[in-house]
Amino acid sequence: MDKEIKDYILKLSGKASLLEELENDHEYDISINGETTEQTEVSNGDGSYNIVYKFKPKIIEILKDNGEVVKTKDIRKKSQKLRGALYYLWQEKSGSLDQDEFYDMFMNKLLSNLNGVVEFLHGKA
Repeated sequence: MDKEIKDYILKLSGKASLLEELENDHEYDISINGETTEQTEVSNGDGSYNIVYKFKPKIIEILKDNGEVVKTKDIRKKSQKLRGALYYLWQEKSGSLDQDEFYDMFMNKLLSNLNGVVEFLHGKA
């Protein structure tokens, strides 16, 4: 027997570091870029289920009434930002490699050429 799914629910989790304060009891339009990190079946007690997706934001934009965007700071660690950037590169250029293979290949190349990267950053290359 197939499970009856009554609802699909998106559960937001995370935080944003704002570079200015917001007004209390005020509505804002928010744009969020992020990823689903978990999917769970939750029983409704009547034989049906809800599917709950946990969503973690990466970039958040808050729009004021006057059209200005409240600036936020990306609080992810640099290693998380690197993995995210590599994910986009993998989608565009991976060929036949899966995501983990692409990441491993990149990290191995980076580590084996670390001296050259340091020289490049110091303007010696």
